Amino acid sequence: MWAVVTPSMTVTRRRLLELAAAGGLAMGLGLRSPSSAAAVSPTRDPVIIGSWGGLLIPATGAYFGADDTTRGFTTPNGIETQLGRRMGFRNRRYGWLAKCPSAAAIADSKLSAPGVVPMTSFGSPSKFPVKSSGWSGKGDLSTTSYGQGIDRITNGEFDSYWRSVAIGLKALAVPVIFRLWQEPNGPHNPYYGAWQGGLGTGGEAAFAAASRHIWTVFNVEKATLAAGGNCIWVFCAQQTTGPSKTGGPWQPYWPGADVVDWSGMDLYRETFPFEAVNPPVYGSFYQWAVDHQKPFMICESGFQQGKVVTDSSGRYDKDGSVTGNSLITATRMAVQQYPQCVAYGIWNNGRGNLADFVDTSAASLDEYRAFASDPWFTLRRS
Repeated sequence: MWAVVTPSMTVTRRRLLELAAAGGLAMGLGLRSPSSAAAVSPTRDPVIIGSWGGLLIPATGAYFGADDTTRGFTTPNGIETQLGRRMGFRNRRYGWLAKCPSAAAIADSKLSAPGVVPMTSFGSPSKFPVKSSGWSGKGDLSTTSYGQGIDRITNGEFDSYWRSVAIGLKALAVPVIFRLWQEPNGPHNPYYGAWQGGLGTGGEAAFAAASRHIWTVFNVEKATLAAGGNCIWVFCAQQTTGPSKTGGPWQPYWPGADVVDWSGMDLYRETFPFEAVNPPVYGSFYQWAVDHQKPFMICESGFQQGKVVTDSSGRYDKDGSVTGNSLITATRMAVQQYPQCVAYGIWNNGRGNLADFVDTSAASLDEYRAFASDPWFTLRRS
């Protein structure tokens, strides 16, 4: 069992004041309070409290982590240097058939005082098997004795690779957050339904079947939580914000509650309640986790400097310098109002005007430092 460093489980007078302040600020920013949001429970579901592969979820608090591929976490401008703390989890990315775990992930697993939870993410590698053209990365259209596209994975062509991944991650001997093929409902990814059999005509089901197959490989190697292992399987879709951008419903990609440990999403450029709790398209990610009694995770999150977003609760921008309402601060407070959310990850990367770095302004850096020092986000592996 891995322990955590966490605030007291008792509700002190100070904590009550903190919670009251959070609620007051949230209402001041136009965010819904737990008492006014039908989808929100006032306390964390007892079913999810406890050990997940050795990683403890207590009654309150959340793990705080990041992807810092661009800067490398501990460089002079890396996120851990900038925020003055080690991340609770470090997200590492892997291409098609890349060695996993990487040397960096192995090093993460060995850190202590405080420890780090390794997180693995398999994204959109250029040679991923696809069934039809259209994906920007093109992909592998070959047909083999195992079939075509993602069915080749389901039918076992790459089992030796996935077996090696399962064995390698299990050997880390610490909890691992395992995110297989994030944002499957996004056309920028090769495993998107349209490239794997068509939207509504088998593409989503093909993704779910491949996910289940890989889980089975992990289960045989006793790397899944169900088999007493350490890999926490996370399902992570993306929000779509309008008919012109929609990639179709995300729910059909769900591979099944029996092979998903945590349910999550990637949150960008909007408020937490608008995009995660009461999203404009296809239903609530947060409520889905609640209904399936799964911990909820924001796997990635970022905001663009100066970009104004408007929703039913008001107008916001990254650090509040334009509208007076900061997305960073609003998100930090909102996460604490939705107790099923147990982990929050920052995307400290960017390119051109899509930069989501924590230090795009002095105010942004100050607000992210407040995020990092908030007692709610102090959970970590020992």
